[in-house]
This record gives sequence, structure tokens and C-alpha cells, in this order.
Amino acid sequence: PRAAPCTPTVVKKIRDALEKKGLGVWRVTHGPFARFNTALYKIGYPPWGASVRRRLIAQLNVDLVIDCGANTGQYAAGLRNAGYFGRILSVEPGSEAFAQLETAARRDRRWECLRAAVYDEDGRVSLRVAEESPCNTLFNPLPSDDEMVPGVQTAFIEEVEALTLDTIVDRYASGAQRIWIKLDVEGAELRAVSGGKTALGRSVAVEAELGLVPIYENEPMFFETSKVLYEEGFFLCNTSGAFQDTQGTWIKIDGVFLRNEFRGKVRL
Repeated sequence: PRAAPCTPTVVKKIRDALEKKGLGVWRVTHGPFARFNTALYKIGYPPWGASVRRRLIAQLNVDLVIDCGANTGQYAAGLRNAGYFGRILSVEPGSEAFAQLETAARRDRRWECLRAAVYDEDGRVSLRVAEESPCNTLFNPLPSDDEMVPGVQTAFIEEVEALTLDTIVDRYASGAQRIWIKLDVEGAELRAVSGGKTALGRSVAVEAELGLVPIYENEPMFFETSKVLYEEGFFLCNTSGAFQDTQGTWIKIDGVFLRNEFRGKVRL
């Protein structure tokens, strides 16, 4: 016989008890542990930063996650696996990746998809579709990166719509006042921030991929993007590794920036 499902109250008690022991529960829907439905991880070393994201999103009362550079939906799936069941808007410009993204989100009523590149002005732009779709970019890859970062070189180019964060929030975020913005736009993070000053005012957090070593022409480095976010009233509260080259060197990290008003008021 199958056991009766746990109520939300019981689940919370179990989660809280485990966290006191330094452990977290991760709901698994795909990957090597999918057949077990759940997995335990040591807090501070979770998949996709699940522990930090779940805790912060809950404490900040986030009512919308805007997933810029969604690719095929890996980030949004990670949020669902971590226990976030609120509204998600995934934004992805590439036609092939977007088709897979729509398929991933099809049965989730609170997960919406928008095909567009996030940029500093509305219009049309050329998307360099890479050999590996997570590396799709609006910028030319540096020629020296072919061996160190396999898959970054351009396979073909397609013209796509570009929208600013302000336009996206104005059109698709009606009513949302506590937005979590995730930026993984392959070198366009600073331009995305430049086109989202109003959107940032309605956001409680920005999670941005930060470059440590350039792999695209004119790619901003971590200190440039961080400086602008600090000027917009955010502070860096957490980082995690995002991307390594073939030698194991970290070339990108993920940084979570919170509004200054939350300094000292949230628990990671």
C-alpha cells in the first residue's frame, strides 16, 4: 500500500528539522535522482543554489521571477524543484531553445514564456546561435575561446526581437511589485540593467551572471555590472560558481543582489 501524502504543515516541520541539522530537501523531477523523487543536500552546497534561492524568495515574498536568458528552462525547473511555485516569466530569444522551453512549461499554468532578447533598447538584433545553445549571444565570441570554452563559437545567426526589461515588466508583469530578476544573457547583463531602471525599482533581487574572464567582445566584467547594481540600490549577498573552462578555471559566477533595505534582515 502507498503511504498517504504529507500535508504542507508536516512537510514544513520536516524541512525545518532538517535545516537545523544543516540539511535541505530538494524535490527532484529530472536527472539521475528523479526516481527517488527527493534528495538531501548539505546546506551551502545545493544543486542550482536551490537552498539560497528558496529561502530568499520566501523571505522576500517574491511574486514574480523573470528568467532572462532562459534557454530550455533549466533555471525555472530548478526553481520548481526547490519548492517555488509562484509565477515565472522565462525570456529566451533563440528559436530552437525557445521551442524546448515552451514544451517544458506547457503543463505549468504559472510558468509563462516570451521569445525575445533582453537589451538596452527595443528593436531587432542579431542573435549568434552557438554550437551549444546556452552560449547563444548578441556578441562575437573571442576567437581564442574555442578550445577553452567548447561550443561557444557561432553556428548560425538569426534575427530576433529585442525588448528592454522596462518594456517586459510594463507588458507582462502587471500587478507584480516584488520581482526577482535573473540575468543570464551571455555578455548583455550590463545592457539589460541599463534598459531596466524602472523594472529594478519594482524588484527586490537581481541574480546576475558575472564575468571573471571575457569570452565575448566588449563583455562587461563582474566589477562593472556590480558597480551599476550598487548604484541602483542593491548589494551583493551571495555568489556561486556558474561556468568553468576546460582547465577548471571559473570564468563566470552567479551573484545574488538584494535591495539595500534587506541588509541584515534575511537568512541565507
